[in-house]
Amino acid sequence: MPLRLGEEIQEVLRRGDGELKDSRAATRSAGRKRARDEGWGMAQRGRIPLTNQVPNKSARTEERLQGMFERYNRKYWKGQLPAYRLAISVMPDAVGRCNWRRKVITINVEAHKSDREIRSTVLHEMAHAAASIRGSHGHDPEFFAQVECCYAGKL
Repeated sequence: MPLRLGEEIQEVLRRGDGELKDSRAATRSAGRKRARDEGWGMAQRGRIPLTNQVPNKSARTEERLQGMFERYNRKYWKGQLPAYRLAISVMPDAVGRCNWRRKVITINVEAHKSDREIRSTVLHEMAHAAASIRGSHGHDPEFFAQVECCYAGKL
């Protein structure tokens, strides 16, 4: 007896889920073996200096943020924003900050739950940077005009 479409999909999902679990287990196992072979377990116990074992995640993240800034600058502001340096910092009172005098945008990556939230914060701080060119500082009408143009694609 042929399966109905709903039953077919359920069967594929059921079989696929098992395969996914198996592949995850294999990946975890391979990752543990690689970590053991590379001495990560020893590094965590303090026998090998961590600086020799762990790549600088902060530097890689700042590079990604910098690339995001450059891409959004071209896409939304046609490359008209001045060069800003993007930095990562823990800020207890903010998720992002734009220092228009020093041309630095600081992002609190740890305070975000997803990459989407980080991208949103970068765009928000870039809107501050764009508004500061016209003398705006803070959440005033010029800032909100930049945000609205950004979302409408009119910049």
